Order: sequence, then structure tokens, then C-alpha cells
Amino acid sequence: MKKSFIRIAVLFAILITSTNHTKLFPIIYTNKTYMAIPTPHYYLPMKYTSWHRILKQGSKSEKPWENTLLATPFYHNSNNEGKLGKYFGTNFKSKLKVSLPSETTDLQSDNIMHRYDDFPSLDGTLCIKPSHTTYGIYLSYNQELSNIHKGLFLRVNIPFEHVENDLHATATQTKHLGKGILDFFSGAYSNVDPNNLQDALTHAKICGSQGKSGIADIELLLGYKLAEKKEHEISGSVKLIIPTGGRPQGEYLFESVVGNGKHWGIGTNLNASMNIVKNETSSLECLIFLEYTYLFKSDEKRTLGFRNGTGLFEGHENTPINIPWFYYILGGEIGKMGTFPLANILTQEVSVTPGGKSQGHASFAYHRNNTTIDFGYSFYAQEGERVALKSCWNSSRYAPANPSYQTTAAFDVSNTAHSAGQSIKEFELDTSVPETPAFLKHAFHGAISYTHSEWENPFMLGCGFSVDWTHDNANPVGYTLWLKAGATF
Repeated sequence: MKKSFIRIAVLFAILITSTNHTKLFPIIYTNKTYMAIPTPHYYLPMKYTSWHRILKQGSKSEKPWENTLLATPFYHNSNNEGKLGKYFGTNFKSKLKVSLPSETTDLQSDNIMHRYDDFPSLDGTLCIKPSHTTYGIYLSYNQELSNIHKGLFLRVNIPFEHVENDLHATATQTKHLGKGILDFFSGAYSNVDPNNLQDALTHAKICGSQGKSGIADIELLLGYKLAEKKEHEISGSVKLIIPTGGRPQGEYLFESVVGNGKHWGIGTNLNASMNIVKNETSSLECLIFLEYTYLFKSDEKRTLGFRNGTGLFEGHENTPINIPWFYYILGGEIGKMGTFPLANILTQEVSVTPGGKSQGHASFAYHRNNTTIDFGYSFYAQEGERVALKSCWNSSRYAPANPSYQTTAAFDVSNTAHSAGQSIKEFELDTSVPETPAFLKHAFHGAISYTHSEWENPFMLGCGFSVDWTHDNANPVGYTLWLKAGATF
């Protein structure tokens, strides 16, 4: 048995090494339009600390208890707003200069507010400091199936959560016609002047806090206890993920989504525990948990980027160049009058494959009488997403609008007075912009619990915390707090 436990410990070390070797150097991403954030199913410290002891409780007649119910209220908050600002910002900055063309301009004001016969007076700086908060209650029900086969069990995990994302956008600005930078990015600016027709921004909007609530996917696990002794235990399970959350719609730049985005998934896990030291009143137990999950392809709406593969750029000759925040500049549609932010038509139905996710959790649990103290380390590694355009793109329909285009005439892509360039071709659409890159998170955790086992139906109360971090900016990191209440019956 000790050899089996050592093998699992070695496997845990190999997984840590294999997931870390591609992240030796920090990577900072920028000009992104979507971020897929793990659901509460992946908060391993919150899920697996404290309750392992109550699962082992028995009745006074030493008959194993057949049912265990656990409720875990939780709260998670991010604290890396500076890095997240660069992720959604442009040119690796969370502050963006909006003005007439200059060396410091990130986005030209006449490209987001149409004024055919003059330059708009819009000028200023947009600052974003994204934050992510989620809270709710995590329910887990464990059903022993020993009457079917000894060691067999069924587990159902159901998280109810509220997700709230906020870009905390602020601006110092000179307004144009009483409208400013925040009005444009929040979708509150449009123009009905026949000479300067402009639709409001409808997708990838930047405006305040966006919250969603619901069930963040259901996990069904069928497991088997490979070894169950007084001093050690090894078990494994396979699982099915049933998507019950929301599907991304691309309406907001930092969209709040409950669940994994409507992706079915499968997974497997292996966990082991072993007493290292034990006497009459106390013991020190080592616990190791490993899990792999794969999420299948599904359809979502996300805002695509743009790369110009025909122009020659200094230092990037003959290389497709991603044009930052291209999706916010104004464009036109052939045969129609007026302009609109290109995000309105670059937000498309896409096929998204999240791929695989690996997790590991190692901790020590010190038991003394009815009290347990847990402390340890966990990691979460996620494969980079793969995004593909679902339907065909009309490569002659849309083009960036020339600021001098007078909108009383129908838009003509071939007319340089209307169009600022050639029509947008399908090969110029950049599907990497809405992809969440691969990332690796680390976390330390601590927890304390009390298990009352003298009653006919034992129960457990506990609390804990974890602090996570990463070397890049592909996901929020911060702290998680939780309470726990469990009972067997």
C-alpha cells in the first residue's frame, strides 16, 4: 500500500513539472475580447478540504453510513486588476489614449465618432481595472452503492453561483457634442444626423458591472474505492459534466458567464490518503488528489479581431499583424447608408473547443480528537482554447469607413471617399483574439473543521481559505473564502 501511495505522489510531482515547464517565463497577453474563467468545480481546496473525515464516519455498529451531504458557501475575489487591464487593453496597456492622430494615440477619435466635414473634439484617456467576483453555495451529495458492489459510490456536485465582472472603466476627457469616451464604449452614443449617421455599439461594450446567477454545471461521478483500510484509502472515479450555465453572447468585453459556456465534458480522478503519524488522540494524514477534465466543442458568440496580412509593417514584413482594438473603429456595409462600430458585425457565432484541464491537490490534515486542520498546495492547468468561425464570411460586404464619408450616400467599398481600405476578407479575421490562452494557477490553502461523531448522524462544521497566483495575465487570481457544513444519514 505504501508503494501505491508513493506512486501517486510521484505522479503528482510529474504533473506539476509537466504543467510548469511551458510556463517558465511569464507571458502577458493583450488585445483580447474574451476570458473563460473556471467554475467552482475547479476550486479543489474548497471542494476537498475538511470533508474527507466525515465520509469515513460509521455508525456505532460500525456499519458504513450510506449518504453524505455537504454544503459549502463560498466567496472568491480577484486582485490582479493591473494585469487584467493589459489583457483587455491594447498595446500591453490598461490606459488608452483616444485623440486625433499623434505618437501617443491608441485609438483615433475620428474612427469612433463620425464627423465627415471636421474632426470631433473628443479627446482623453480611458482606464480599465477589471475585477472578477463570484459567490454562492456548492452542494455535494455522496451515495454509497455497497449494496450493488462493495466500494462503489455515486457523487453529485451542484454549484449555485453569482458571477460579477466589472471593468471599472474611467475616463479623463473632452467631450464631443456632450458625449464622451465612456458614452461610446457603453453603447450610449449614436448619431441621427443624415450626414454623420452612426449606430451605437452593441457588442464588446465597456459599461459598469455585469452580473449573472445560476447553476454552474452539474457533475455526476461514479467512483470505486480501490483500497479502503483503517490507515489508508485509494479511490478513483469517472465523471460527466452536464452544462446548465449560460452561453456567451459577446455583448460585453468582460462578459459574466455562469458555468463553462454550455460545454459538455468528461473527466477522471484519482485520490489517496494515508496516515503518516498516529496515536490515541491525534494523527497526521497526507492527501493527494489528481483530476483531468476534457470539455467538448460547442457554439458561442465572441468578438473577432482583425489582422492585415497584405500590408508591410516595420519589423513585420509579410506577416499578418493584429490591429489592436480594430473592432471598435467605424465601418460601413455596401449599399447601406451610415456607419457602425465594427464590433457589431465582428461578434460572430464561433465553434469553441476548451480542451483539457489538469488539476492536482496535495495537503496534510492534522486530526486531534474531533478537530481537523488542513493545509497544502494545489494547481490548475488549462489548455489554450481553439476558436473557429462557424459560418462563411462575406468578404465583399463590410469595410472600415473613411472619416470623410458623407452618410447621405450609400456606402461603396470601392469608393475611397467612403472606405478607409479594402473590404474585410475572411482570412483577415483573427480568431485568436477571443481565445483564452493556456494558463497555470497555483494556490495555497488552509482550513479547520470540527466533526461531531458521537451522535447517530455525525455532522461537520468548518471554514477555510485559499490564495492563488499565476505568472501571466490569462485569468483572474485572488483569494477564496468558504464555510462548510456536512452530515451523514
